Amino acid sequence: MGREPDFAWGRKTYVMGVLNVTPDSFSDGGRYLDPDRAVAHALRMVEEGADLIDVGGESTAPGREPVPAPEELRRVVPVVERLAALLPPSIPISVDTYKAEVARAAVAAGATVVNDVTGLRRDPEMAAAIAELGATAILVHSGEPRAGEDPAEFVASGLARLVEEAEAAGIRRDRIWVDPGFGFGKGAQVNLALTRHLSALLRLGRPIVYGASRKRTVGLVSGLGPEERDAPSLAFAAVAALRGADVVRTHEVRTTVRFLRALDAIARGFPEPFADVVHIAGMAFRGRHGAYRWEREREQPFVVDVTLFGDWRKAAVPDDLGRAVDYTAVHREAERVVGEVVARGPHRDLLETLADRIARALLRRFDVERAWVRVHKPEAAFPGPVHDVAVEVVRGREDLRALVP
Repeated sequence: MGREPDFAWGRKTYVMGVLNVTPDSFSDGGRYLDPDRAVAHALRMVEEGADLIDVGGESTAPGREPVPAPEELRRVVPVVERLAALLPPSIPISVDTYKAEVARAAVAAGATVVNDVTGLRRDPEMAAAIAELGATAILVHSGEPRAGEDPAEFVASGLARLVEEAEAAGIRRDRIWVDPGFGFGKGAQVNLALTRHLSALLRLGRPIVYGASRKRTVGLVSGLGPEERDAPSLAFAAVAALRGADVVRTHEVRTTVRFLRALDAIARGFPEPFADVVHIAGMAFRGRHGAYRWEREREQPFVVDVTLFGDWRKAAVPDDLGRAVDYTAVHREAERVVGEVVARGPHRDLLETLADRIARALLRRFDVERAWVRVHKPEAAFPGPVHDVAVEVVRGREDLRALVP
């Protein structure tokens, strides 16, 4: 299996982007039921900083009718297949389902995480299927304690039993995550108390997933409708992250990523934006590009230098080529963009445009945090002798959505 989660727990709070491919989601009202819109939204969430994408084909909101497996497969599998082909290998795909049949098909299509809101208890074949597939399991707790019982201890004990059952079924412990089940059979007061005391789950020794985004309790404390709950959802995410949550599920990725980046810096210390650097210099291309007519009629040389910033310790320590940057692929991607901008059109005048397009393409294609691109035009039109003209840009993942297409 490829695309397995490879997260450094404790270094940051990871963000899971929620992708509902349903007609009746409480949060987005079926906005992404169409596969094209769903895929576009997922790609946008990754550009905004999502660390993994959770694809769900059945609403888990109270009162919703169960979805037959064939319909859930029809909604989920095509989207997972396309995302597996388009997303960088560092972005895992999760499938939100309690049906073993759907989990098997989704993993075959490219998912590596199964997010079962029933804790593997609804479908008796689910635990064995995940163990056989070698997937990561997210075990979600359901139900609330009796009057007077401590909510956090009740949930921690329940999750401990689910972890034991999952291990007994053959699921590797290092591929088990736990979710306290905010809102799953729990009233507002229990959800609030559970969030305040989420650190009770730390004794389980497993990554903690937390999802309060836009849920009913958030609406009750804020007095807002589902699509207005992003700001109060951040308050819940903040307390959860400070109490030990490793992954936060959200419908609003861009704001959540920016918020948690600042929160992590305060709580954990300012992180290094990148640890490693790759330089590729002197990539030579030719094309017709420039503001003057003669530049569009005669080929000129262009030289592209690229510096990529990221963290490739996970490639260096095991000496794993698959986790490193493929230099040949970087050259091909730069060559493709140069061909589009300077040859096939539509025509662009500015070197800044060419450099920007290359940087954005590299960010989309590779697992890097920053892309620094310099484009040289040694035969640029000047009234006197000039050795070289160059434009350089620096782009990060957080810039992608804000840039003009």
